Amino acid sequence: MHTLLIAASLALAVAGCLLCTALLRLAHSSNSRRLLQLAGLIFPALVLGLIVGLMLHFLTQVCFAAAPPADMAIAGGSLIAGVLSIVIATCLNLLRALLLPWRLEQRTWVAPQWLHERVSRLSQAVSLYCPPDVHISADARPWAFVAGVLNPHLVISSGLVALLDKEELDAVICHELLHIRRGDLCWTALGGILRDLTWFLPAARALYRQMLGEQEIACDDQVVGHSRRLALASALVRVWQSELRSVVMPGGVLPLLTSGQPADYEARVHRLLEQPGIARQPVRRRAMLVVATLLGVLLPAQIGAVLFAMDRMGCGLQVLMSGVMR
Repeated sequence: MHTLLIAASLALAVAGCLLCTALLRLAHSSNSRRLLQLAGLIFPALVLGLIVGLMLHFLTQVCFAAAPPADMAIAGGSLIAGVLSIVIATCLNLLRALLLPWRLEQRTWVAPQWLHERVSRLSQAVSLYCPPDVHISADARPWAFVAGVLNPHLVISSGLVALLDKEELDAVICHELLHIRRGDLCWTALGGILRDLTWFLPAARALYRQMLGEQEIACDDQVVGHSRRLALASALVRVWQSELRSVVMPGGVLPLLTSGQPADYEARVHRLLEQPGIARQPVRRRAMLVVATLLGVLLPAQIGAVLFAMDRMGCGLQVLMSGVMR
């Protein structure tokens, strides 16, 4: 019965993740799509935490000792895997957060005053009232990224400054500043933790990759003004031609170009040239209602399956509550 509970819970987690993926076809605004993508990552993580907690409870009960050996082995192995997933995901993301400032300090230096002034001016233009720290990296390859959840940094390579003209560099800086204004760094960090917790679900990893790619498109869309959009498209083409895809970025950053297929970059350039900019994209109430409905249906289904299994195994709710109170 313990094995059946674990299998049913994993099946429900997969179903919730796939359902959120399918519902993306109905969502059009970038914020609504991100809400659905995060819901598809959150639900399997909640299931994982619930199963680990229940298995820890079952280990102290007579029903677990009386279970068949195969059931005990599978349940125990699943518990170990779940605990390791939580510990490794937590440690990995903490390590990324701690090492990122050190890597920036070792490999970059504070940008010159003229670049700070330009970033400050462009921050006001995109309604970002707290400009990030600006650093330069001595690298002939052209690239730029933003990093740091609590203390955002904008890092630009010397190769990018040399490659682009003034208008193109301004457009790239605007794109990176929009990542900060939209809160992409926070959502990316949260998504990374959830992805690591649900490493066993390919659908969850695909949702995370999709969320990263769509953040780039959303920032492109929010670059307003025909001349600036044209300059960003030109900058993307120049950087793309310089084979930026070969550059290895540190974890926890949002680079100008994500590692994808050439068609992805071509689509971004066409989108910049053919569509007008969008100043803001609010979360649709319909998307919030869909996510609330999903969690309101799937979570009670998971809890109901748990209570049913506990009743069949003789570990009722009263036993669980008494154990919690102790």
